[in-house]
Amino acid sequence: MSPKRIQRQRTRGWKAPAEAVYVGRGSIYGNPWRVDPAAAPQPGIVATHEEAVALFTKWLRSTPDGQAVAHQARKHLAGHDLMCWCPSNKPCHADVLLTIANPQAAKSAVHVVNAVRREDADYTAFFVTEASIQELAEKYYQSFTLNRDQHGYYLSLGHNTGLAARPGDVIVEGPHGWGDWEVMTTDEYDAQYETVGDAQ
Repeated sequence: MSPKRIQRQRTRGWKAPAEAVYVGRGSIYGNPWRVDPAAAPQPGIVATHEEAVALFTKWLRSTPDGQAVAHQARKHLAGHDLMCWCPSNKPCHADVLLTIANPQAAKSAVHVVNAVRREDADYTAFFVTEASIQELAEKYYQSFTLNRDQHGYYLSLGHNTGLAARPGDVIVEGPHGWGDWEVMTTDEYDAQYETVGDAQ
């Protein structure tokens, strides 16, 4: 069974599962950005969980401190459930840490290909699945943001585009690049496009 995120509880009698690791604020894995809609924007404070996760992901990739945390996650968090206070229906930095610590669970799941529309220009297709959705959000964080609602995880595309993709969908990026997106089912993709090879 793959490691998962657990919402830490203050409910009387609640006990943390055995082997679960707390990664919230106060631990070395805590997100430097706190979610507080009433106080944002301020340094270190943002309005939404989506913003906090996006900034955390970028921080892990682009700063020495973040890279050190990612190294510790790979070294010590593999195979463990991770606990944070974030609501279970909201994105959380623990999801990013789970992907970093357990790359084998998603490494081969991401499927991105070069495609052509019949008699048209080149396109890129991103296949969204339950196994790949979190890694897509991490790898392409400038384009896709991981969200969660009562139906499960989904990707928001860009900023205020209104476009979203859920597992089973295909995101097709047109020849104009960022923002030139279309979301469709795999059947619609197969009817309109031809895969011509894996994207680099």
